[in-house]
Amino acid sequence: MARTSLGLEELVEHWTLLQFALGVSDELVLAAPHGPMKNTCRRRNRRFGRTPVVNPSVTPAIELPLPTRQHPHASQIEAHTRAWAAQFGLVRSEACAKALARSRFGEFGAYTYPTAPLPEAQLVADWLAWLFLIDDQYEEGAYGTGSRWSDVTAAVRGVLEPGQTAGPLADAPLIRALADISHRLDRLVTPAWKTRFTRHFLATMNAALHEIQLRDAGTPPPLSDYIALRRDSGAIIPSFDLIEVCAHLELPEAAYGSSAYQEITVAGTDIVAWTNDLYSVDKEAACGIVTNLVLVLQHERHLDRQQALATARMLINDRIRDFLAAERLLTDATSRIRPDDTPREQIAQCAQGVRDWVAGSNQWHADGTDRYDQPPPSAPAPLIEDLLAPAIHTTEQR
Repeated sequence: MARTSLGLEELVEHWTLLQFALGVSDELVLAAPHGPMKNTCRRRNRRFGRTPVVNPSVTPAIELPLPTRQHPHASQIEAHTRAWAAQFGLVRSEACAKALARSRFGEFGAYTYPTAPLPEAQLVADWLAWLFLIDDQYEEGAYGTGSRWSDVTAAVRGVLEPGQTAGPLADAPLIRALADISHRLDRLVTPAWKTRFTRHFLATMNAALHEIQLRDAGTPPPLSDYIALRRDSGAIIPSFDLIEVCAHLELPEAAYGSSAYQEITVAGTDIVAWTNDLYSVDKEAACGIVTNLVLVLQHERHLDRQQALATARMLINDRIRDFLAAERLLTDATSRIRPDDTPREQIAQCAQGVRDWVAGSNQWHADGTDRYDQPPPSAPAPLIEDLLAPAIHTTEQR
């Protein structure tokens, strides 16, 4: 009799081949932060369940025609960032210390700012660690409501803008840690640069509020709205600003705002943010977050999770081509500037910095961090520490 169905072994083989073709895995990804406050993700997950998605241990990284460089003092940067986090009360338990070590935020800084002088490399690595920790507070912690996040935004503004005060959250560990970063930046930058950086990061804080509102509504935004929102919410643009700090330069406003340079930064932002979405989709879906490229594609195009992942990868590849085209346009534009003009060299340095950032972020997500790995099935529900509540003072470095 002719067989009408595949046997179990053949089904497994076909599924494995399909997974390889799509660049996905049947493993789950869920970050496992720890701390004394219960995680709210599981009860916020209204629409998107823990569907099999990316497992960074087996999923091929996005292929970039860009070389990855790492800072020669990567281990020293990583050690510094862990010590800095503990110093400012951002690590309060052994479980939290282990989660921080698995995340390797210092190594993220070493990948994304590979040529920075060591003090600046340590500063930007601390900044990146701070970004991930503040992100967890509204995604997984107790600050994922509009009113509470508005209080956090006011405190951030109070730290970064001259003449403002951080208000009732001024004594919170994350706000004091941000104040340390701000003070260290002030010794290196002009008021004009700091104003631009602050404007960019406050846009990130406001975008997070919009993400909270969309989570409350329970429906992903249209793709066009998501793209604009994600460019702000990822904090990538202010992190690109720090390329100038690491290079000891400040782009003139005309050069920074030029269409050629902006296209590189915007394309780079999209590549970094969308790649992050591939790795964080389960973590965010479990928290009810709907502003993830994979979830947006699932909803808008009526795809299943695997189809949405494959489509997201194709969109990322499109933006990689756009990025390379923007590099060529920028090279052509700068070639018309006199060789002895300072902006020409500065633009080239910053464009190289964006290239390093895109390549380094891709490498770190692929095999530089365990932040998005799946916890064992027997593991308890993830916990998160409240780092925006007042805490006992520690001795800050100045």
